[in-house]
Amino acid sequence: MPQTNSNCLAPGQLININIPDLTPGPPKGIRVVPQATRMIRDKFVRHTAPDGRDYYWFTCSDFDFRAADTPIDNDLDAVDDRYIAITPLQFDLTRYDLLRELQGMRWDTEREAGNQEERSSRGEVRS
Repeated sequence: MPQTNSNCLAPGQLININIPDLTPGPPKGIRVVPQATRMIRDKFVRHTAPDGRDYYWFTCSDFDFRAADTPIDNDLDAVDDRYIAITPLQFDLTRYDLLRELQGMRWDTEREAGNQEERSSRGEVRS
């Protein structure tokens, strides 16, 4: 696999690589795809190591499979079709456009809301 240029990743960014089950043989290839957003059910399968200790293998199951002729368009599809999935990710999921909008709103706590109702019932007007 080629190495990525160290300049292609900014702080807080990473490359996620998912490899399909290798039991049936080597992967078909590599796909660079976006992260799936559909729900999957996590599953942990218990195995026993040669020394007798238990360990758990994380797998996914019961996600929405797509029709066989549908193009591979995300990491789950790629791995399901026996491809290595490469997905560029970032840690900061903040919606900055919405953050600015929400920062501009007035946020009353329950206590403040209760005080407003009390003042209102006494005929006081809040400025």
